[in-house]
Amino acid sequence: VHIRLKPTNVCCHNCQYCAYRADNLQLGKDMVIKDFIPKEKILEIIKDISEMGVKAVTFSGGGEPFCYPHLLETVKALSKTNIKFAALTNGARMEGEVAELFAHNATWLRVSIDGWDDESYSAYRNVPSGEFEKVMKNIENFKRFGGKCYLGVSIITGQKNASHIYDLIKRLKSLGVNSVKVAPCIVSNSGKENNEYHKPIFSVVKEQISKAKKEFSDENFEIFDSYHGQLESFGKDYTWCPYLQVLPIIGADMNIYPCQDKAYN
Repeated sequence: VHIRLKPTNVCCHNCQYCAYRADNLQLGKDMVIKDFIPKEKILEIIKDISEMGVKAVTFSGGGEPFCYPHLLETVKALSKTNIKFAALTNGARMEGEVAELFAHNATWLRVSIDGWDDESYSAYRNVPSGEFEKVMKNIENFKRFGGKCYLGVSIITGQKNASHIYDLIKRLKSLGVNSVKVAPCIVSNSGKENNEYHKPIFSVVKEQISKAKKEFSDENFEIFDSYHGQLESFGKDYTWCPYLQVLPIIGADMNIYPCQDKAYN
C-alpha cells in the first residue's frame, strides 16, 4: 500500500541526536553513508510500483532526501502516476524547482527543527552560521509557491531548547506552516533512560505547548502534542507482524526492510 523510500544516506546536517549517526542508538547501525539508489534503479522502482498499484511513497532518511542527486527526476516521474508522495526533510535544500514540484504535487512535507536561532541551530546540527535563517526562508518561500501540499514542522525537543518551544511555534505560524508537532529527542535505546533525561523539563515543555495551543491554534494551524514518555520495556508476544505487508522500506543500499525501526539493522 505504502512504501518508504530512503534514496540516499548522505545528509547536509550532522545532528547530535540523529539515530542514524549516534553510536549508542541501534537504528542504522549497519548503514553505509555513501550508499544511494542509482537513477536508473529508482526510475525502475517508480515504474514497477505504479504498475503494482502502490498508493503512496514517503521519502526519508538514512540521509536527507533533498540531498539525493536524482530527486527532481524521481518526483517528476511520480507526478505522472497516481501515487501520492511526501517527504521528511531538514529543509536546508527545500528550494528551487524540486521544492515547487513538491508544493504542487506532494501530499505533505515535514521539516525537522531543534534550534531557535542561528547560534543554537548551528550547535545542534554542526552547520555554518546562517543555516537557521536559510531554513526559515525556505519554509516561507515554500508556502509562496502555492499548491495544496500540507507543510508541517516537527520540533525535536530536549534540555537545551525546552524553554524556547513557545517562541518557536509562534515564529513557525508566522511563516504560514500548517502544523507543528512537538516531539522528544531520543537519547538512548532504553525508554527508562529517555524518560530520566526528559524528566527535568517535562512540565516546562507541556506548559508551553498548552499556552501555544490556546493562543495560536485555529482552522489553518494545528499544534500536535507528541511530547510524551517512552515505553520502558516492549516485549513482543507475537511472531508475525502484518504491518510489513502494508509499509515496507527500500533502503539506499537497495535492500528491502520490513520495518522502519529495523532498517539498516
